[in-house]
Amino acid sequence: MTNSTPLLEINDLSLSFTSYAQGLRQISTQVLKNLSLKLHAGEVFTIVGSSGSGKSLLAETILDILPKNAHVTGSIKLDGAPATCAALRKMRGRELLYVPQGVTNLDPLMKVGHQVCLRPEQKQYQEAAFKRLELSDAVTKLYPFELSGGMARRTLVSTALLGTPRIVIADEPTPGMTLDQARETLQLFRDMADKGAGVIVITHDLTLALEISDTIGVFYDGTIIEQAQKSQFTGLGEQLKQPFTRALWCALPQNEFSTPKHTGAAGHATSSASTASQPESKRAEANSQVIAGNEPENAHDAAATQASEHTGGAGDATSSASPASQPESAPAKDAAQHAAQHASVLEAKNVSFCYPGSKHCVLENINLEVHEGEIVGLFGGSGHGKSTLARVLAGQLPIKQGSITFDGQALNPHSCSPVQLIFQHPELALNPRWRMKRTLQEAWDVPQSLLDKAGIRDEWKERYPFELSGGELQRFCVVRALAPTTKILLCDEISTMLDAITQAHIWHLLLDHAKEHSMGMLVISHSEALLNRICTRVISIDALNNHANCIEDQ
Repeated sequence: MTNSTPLLEINDLSLSFTSYAQGLRQISTQVLKNLSLKLHAGEVFTIVGSSGSGKSLLAETILDILPKNAHVTGSIKLDGAPATCAALRKMRGRELLYVPQGVTNLDPLMKVGHQVCLRPEQKQYQEAAFKRLELSDAVTKLYPFELSGGMARRTLVSTALLGTPRIVIADEPTPGMTLDQARETLQLFRDMADKGAGVIVITHDLTLALEISDTIGVFYDGTIIEQAQKSQFTGLGEQLKQPFTRALWCALPQNEFSTPKHTGAAGHATSSASTASQPESKRAEANSQVIAGNEPENAHDAAATQASEHTGGAGDATSSASPASQPESAPAKDAAQHAAQHASVLEAKNVSFCYPGSKHCVLENINLEVHEGEIVGLFGGSGHGKSTLARVLAGQLPIKQGSITFDGQALNPHSCSPVQLIFQHPELALNPRWRMKRTLQEAWDVPQSLLDKAGIRDEWKERYPFELSGGELQRFCVVRALAPTTKILLCDEISTMLDAITQAHIWHLLLDHAKEHSMGMLVISHSEALLNRICTRVISIDALNNHANCIEDQ
């Protein structure tokens, strides 16, 4: 494979953008620097790395779909020949396929079926692709806004299965999917490579990437700093050459969940309170059993001691052992239970919700409590109503029946709510016509110390949302939601678009903030390792929602 002519060869590629600041002062921003790589037939080349380092821009550069203010140097060759505009125009959508990162690439005014199947001869490919990706025929009749995040991602992935491409570039194809769906999606790309295609997968899911990749390219500060084999990702990364690659590996929740002890280009600051210092506890074991579909033997005891976990918090590292693994004195436990009983609580009672025009409820008879100081994990299948539940709890969707209260009072839609939601897709949550500075000011007067902790650079404030990566946008969404009035924070798959180091950093930031301000959190995630690591308890959406139909069934 390595001796043949590469399908794609990139040499000394650099990319910069020209923009104008106040007073027509011209600014040049370089985002790719002297990057080189080769992609051969039958190879899966996976790119991982820091958020905002230029991975998506590399894909857009290869496809020649950059804006007019972009300046590119270096060379790109396809089958040994220069990649001219005419050649790329002929190949795009046929021999060269692209799965974009943002779900905003789906036309909001066109039903899904018409977007995926543009020509009648593609119908059989579309049906086969939907079947393999666990999308029902009913999905073709839905508009993009009616899809869950995972369903929208699978719809985008299906477009890569409508022919026999020679080169496939998939940019973050798995966020919002369950573990099985994400594994099956990446296996699709592995199968395409086994049939002779060259595949580039850009992802933050390093664990799954190792299962299907031939080569792992580690991206940092606009270039590939290391090309590693999956056999090198073992232990604490002793076989990896670059410190950043080792830090990326160690930051995974199933490893050390640690962040670097210095502030680098990605803005990663030292975290004094780290859950990585805690050994695995009975609480994590119980959470794992719940996710696996088994009721822990000590479920009743765990519920009885839950009040003590409210005050301890998942991010408490003041002790060498987690709260569940250390005996607690009777007076301390009584005090903790007394505090939890008097803490404010977000409570949903017999809540049902139906989308307009639907005969079936997505949510039916939901009963849930989230206390201040408590970290509750919520998992379940894609399209089963997790994001809908988060929007209902935040007061953004009207309920059909039941009640939602905070501290015994209904949420006031005309005042600043104590229940805040961080959306799964930050690009859909921000005004595209506002600079990020105005977006921050709309929420509250965010202190500089919090911006620094989140790794938000000053120059980002002057940019529009389309000028930032998904991970950079999500950091703004996080700090916007951490106003002093926020008592319950709903986190809907907020870290799937972040690299492992930034994920660990953001979660440490949130856990420390929750502990300091007695803030409760509902964490929606498909990552079992993450939920086990940070949550005081984990529940299933299907256990809450036994009688409702999932979105995909309607």
